[in-house]
Amino acid sequence: MFQRLDLRLILVVTCVLVTTADAQLFRSKRTRKTSKWAEKMFEQRRHSFGTVARAADARFAFRIRNVYRQPVRISKIKKSCGCTSASADQTLLEPGQETYLRVVFDTRKFVGKKESAITVSFNRPARAEVTLRISGYIRKDLVINPGGAQFGSIAQGEGARKLITIQYAGRSNWAIEEVVSRNPFLEASLTPLSQRGGRIDYELTIRVLPDAPTGYLRDQVWLRTNDRKRENVPVRVEAKIEPSVVVNPANLFLGVLKPGDKVTRPVVIRARQPFRVTGLEQIEGADSFRIEIPLELKAVHVIPVTFTANDIEGRLAGRFRVLTDLKEHPELEFQSYVQVSK
Repeated sequence: MFQRLDLRLILVVTCVLVTTADAQLFRSKRTRKTSKWAEKMFEQRRHSFGTVARAADARFAFRIRNVYRQPVRISKIKKSCGCTSASADQTLLEPGQETYLRVVFDTRKFVGKKESAITVSFNRPARAEVTLRISGYIRKDLVINPGGAQFGSIAQGEGARKLITIQYAGRSNWAIEEVVSRNPFLEASLTPLSQRGGRIDYELTIRVLPDAPTGYLRDQVWLRTNDRKRENVPVRVEAKIEPSVVVNPANLFLGVLKPGDKVTRPVVIRARQPFRVTGLEQIEGADSFRIEIPLELKAVHVIPVTFTANDIEGRLAGRFRVLTDLKEHPELEFQSYVQVSK
């Protein structure tokens, strides 16, 4: 009898131990932070700002793309140095979506060689951490004001210019020997302002040329100095070149409808001068779209696009041509689509 009880007790204890071990192993697998799958979403995980001036605009964006079939969520962003700040444009990425993790290098409060590790934590679809490395050298003897050439929006064909003051305090024989722009749509020139001993002031002029194409312009011009160890210093340039006529949105989504539903949403056409809409043509697509043509002479036209869903299900789209009296843009196009399901 005692042998049977001992045998049962041994079996129960063994089962408990095995179950506990399995649970601990399962928990360890779930909480262990692996990074291989998350690293595949980053194009790069390291960036050096090189040598930058004091108060310079030093920023960089790490691209993150969800390459998986499940949603990915960023749960936390940590940094090891106060010389950097970091934030993500969005923290939840559906399959195929991408975002940017934007890093700012603080060149006002810090000088000298700086390094920072930015840890990006994920909690969906599994826990993981990816470490991004940032480095740079901030000169204390060279200051630029403002920190870069931020042009904002520029109308295509107009061009623009910005002035930046450069101040150096150090060697009496120090000089900027050349300003280099590798972008064909940017011009840069340098004018000495004053020199008193080891104090030298310059004025940097940066121009965005009128023939710059539409879209975002993000680049740098380089100050080439007579320092042999830290010869080149970048100056950041940003601008958005806007066309003389903008159709927004160029691809209008009307939503998800059921048969019998009706929806109206606007397309806005904006120009730099007043104009008339003289006509509209549907190039292709479903015949359930109805569009009203404005008759007024003005620089901004709001065009209502209406769709009435019938019994046809699926993705229904239309492509349209807007006729105007603008000499440079007599024809403009936009698309619209809707999803119909019962």
